[in-house]
Amino acid sequence: MMFPKEFVSQIRDRLNTSQVVGKRVSLKQKGKEFSGLCPFHSEKTPSFTVNDDKGFYHCFGCGAHGNVFDFVMQTEGLNFPEAIEKLALLAGMTLPKADPHMAEKYDHHAKLMQCAESAAKYFQENLKTSLGHEAREYLNRRGLSAQTIEEFRLGFAPDQSGKMQQALEKQGFKLAEMQEIGLIKNNYEMFRGRVIFPITDSKGRVIAFGGRILSKGEPKYLNSPETPIFHKRRILFGKAIARKPAYDSGNIIVTEGYMDTIALNQAGFKNTVAPLGTALSEEHLQELWALAKEPTMCFDGDSAGKRAATRAAELSLTFLKPGFSLKFVELPAGQDPDDIVRADKALFQSLVASARPLSEILYESEKAKLPAKTPEQQADLKARLDALANKIADKSIAKNYQDYFRQRIWNDFRPTTAKPEPQRSAKITQISGISAEKQKLHQLECAIIGTILTYPELLKDTIIEEDFANFTFSHLEIDKLRQNILVKSSLNVDDVRPDSELQELFRELNENIDSRLFAYINQGADFAKKSLTSKKAWENVLAQYHLELAESDFKNSDDVNDEDFEKLQEKFRQLSEERKKMNANFGD
Repeated sequence: MMFPKEFVSQIRDRLNTSQVVGKRVSLKQKGKEFSGLCPFHSEKTPSFTVNDDKGFYHCFGCGAHGNVFDFVMQTEGLNFPEAIEKLALLAGMTLPKADPHMAEKYDHHAKLMQCAESAAKYFQENLKTSLGHEAREYLNRRGLSAQTIEEFRLGFAPDQSGKMQQALEKQGFKLAEMQEIGLIKNNYEMFRGRVIFPITDSKGRVIAFGGRILSKGEPKYLNSPETPIFHKRRILFGKAIARKPAYDSGNIIVTEGYMDTIALNQAGFKNTVAPLGTALSEEHLQELWALAKEPTMCFDGDSAGKRAATRAAELSLTFLKPGFSLKFVELPAGQDPDDIVRADKALFQSLVASARPLSEILYESEKAKLPAKTPEQQADLKARLDALANKIADKSIAKNYQDYFRQRIWNDFRPTTAKPEPQRSAKITQISGISAEKQKLHQLECAIIGTILTYPELLKDTIIEEDFANFTFSHLEIDKLRQNILVKSSLNVDDVRPDSELQELFRELNENIDSRLFAYINQGADFAKKSLTSKKAWENVLAQYHLELAESDFKNSDDVNDEDFEKLQEKFRQLSEERKKMNANFGD
């Protein structure tokens, strides 16, 4: 059976060479290449390499060289049509039926691709004319350079009926072809009045479009529908550009949309992609894992972004295999990658570097769903986490997740049996169990608690409540208190009282709470009372907290003695006075 060239090309596009070779040869990744023992001759030292970016394998020992089709033919004794059938099955593609019109069908597919390419050029040219003035202003406001606009082939579709159709018809394309790839529907040009984002396959060929409306109207973003050349559950925006940087870095960053991907690319994070208006799919996961073993998910820091992250985490469970997982970046509430990277590239780099593993995200997401104060509630949490672990097909990974979840539950909820004597050193002002260099951070955590206890009505503000809920304080007892406050406030915000119930709340949480914690929380509460408004008190303490997180050089000292700690306290006081953020004394 003869196969159309376009069908063969699609197989090559969907399969990485290492994916095929790795089923027969044990490969180890070294930079952007893989190496292993050559299957074509006996050797003890690996001389066989695979390069996905170039799409071939090569042995420096015996000279064997070829692509995925050559490899299957040479290792399994198949002819070319048989190799195509085998690889099509691996790629999840249906073999074309042998009929006299088969070549005509694939010629039609190629014509649709040409139509999409011509439309992309039409949109690009419009952006450069007087018609594209407003679109250029929009892209300039978003901080995009001319080089970035050109690299992503951004364009503009004027709000003029029939203009695109006329331009494409002059090039020999038919209305039916424009309709088939989603450019026109019911004689209406779909992308009118929009900035255009061409969507390409992994080889950079245009297959679809996204459009962002410039005037008021819905939808804000519009994508091409499913077409013979575009299958959105598999396509990742920006993959053609990100593919090589992902191989070189060993990582791929996944955002929610076009602008995040483009902004990160411009800032130097060229290994960035995005799904297209849909939740992450199984096909997307397989595409990502073909690029990197632990893709970094970087969704927006709002409730929708958190839900998307949770869905992606749970979806991945079924498909986990040794060495392959996901990581998650936690962004500040209400911000997206575009916001952060434009304001502070170094901050975004640090957030990516500190991306959290899938196991942590699953545990904390499940823990946050319901209270877990009583033994019964903790048993329910354990059951829900076991159910997640049981979704993992690989039994060894499933067992590791069960062990991890149980250890986390034990650490978070284990009973205490003795009350340690509080540490009261005249020289070192230290919370029990905390090294001196971390004191300031814990003081600020206490100040945040004190502010909320002073003004519990702050938790009626959705943004503040989300900020408070998303903290993970570094001191266990402070974080348990934060969680306890959230449980109470979810029932009735008035249940949280700053005075009479404060000491009782501490005892309820943990009989062994350090007395210095209480003192620091009271100091935070006292400062909050000095602010003109509750909102101002919150803004001040939150700004100081984030400032401390940013001062990594000062905090990350290997050894902090008494004198250094006193300087730390003094520095804290100076910063508080200068910024009028937090005017409290955290010393004895």
